[in-house]
Amino acid sequence: MCGRTRSRLRICATSTRCSESVPPTRSSSFCSPSAAGAPEGSPKPPPRPKAAPAWPPPPCKRSSSCRWTASTSTGSYPSYSVAGIAGHRDDKRTFTLLLRELREALDAKSRADGRTYLLTIAAGADQYYLDGTDMGEVHPLLDFIQLMTYDMRGGFQVLTGHHTNLFTPPGDLFRISADASARLFEAAGVPREKLVLGAAFYSRLWRGVPDRQQGLHQMAATTGGYGPDFTELDEAYIGKNGFERYWDEDAQAPYLFDGQTFISYDDEQSIAAKCAYIAERGLGGLMFWEYGLDRTGRLIAAMARGLGG
Repeated sequence: MCGRTRSRLRICATSTRCSESVPPTRSSSFCSPSAAGAPEGSPKPPPRPKAAPAWPPPPCKRSSSCRWTASTSTGSYPSYSVAGIAGHRDDKRTFTLLLRELREALDAKSRADGRTYLLTIAAGADQYYLDGTDMGEVHPLLDFIQLMTYDMRGGFQVLTGHHTNLFTPPGDLFRISADASARLFEAAGVPREKLVLGAAFYSRLWRGVPDRQQGLHQMAATTGGYGPDFTELDEAYIGKNGFERYWDEDAQAPYLFDGQTFISYDDEQSIAAKCAYIAERGLGGLMFWEYGLDRTGRLIAAMARGLGG
């Protein structure tokens, strides 16, 4: 994620991704970019390459407030039965108790060894997550709340659209966006400096899309399954093989269309827009899924430029 440290924004990686099939049960954030394993799901995103990226990411500049981080997310969907994991009516209370116990343990460890330990969660981006948790009790225990503002549309919808958009465009039946998510959590009492938005290094793809409005907000023949990662998009899709890139000014999001296939994704322009939004509104930063899906290095570079890293 990108977090504020002594008035400076820093970029860190996160291993958090929402999945319709199997939601993540852990989130790990570190002070330098690191590859993260993908959760199970169908269809699965492409495997991480064996070779390390050719470009070297800059190491985190250590300080007294960035010496070590311990970050955990347990039960990404408390109170809900998802992926064979049964929800329970007591989840709202026990989730708070769990985080309180973790906070106390990390604070004790910090006092014992003089190091800084962070406790964060990865949170679903919409109202359902707030309904399933006691956010007023939870947020004081946490250093950051990482909003999974990706997969906001996809595997459950045949209506095409953006899966990681900054704003909600007019005419979209699904009103969630990164901005709407941040404002929901602020209204629930979370300080904006604790809120971390999410960026996607992968795409969502619909097939059998009518050739109208460049494929945007159309009923497709399929739901929006996982599409190519950014490396593949750059190599074979963006402006290639019949795919045209379009920019939705209202949503501040790009998309691709070839007359029958619609692809939603993040690129340098949309990440720059998210970074400008974060700086303007004083949010905590930007995290992403996931490091191995952009072997061009351009998306992390866009984050560094946008947040002054």
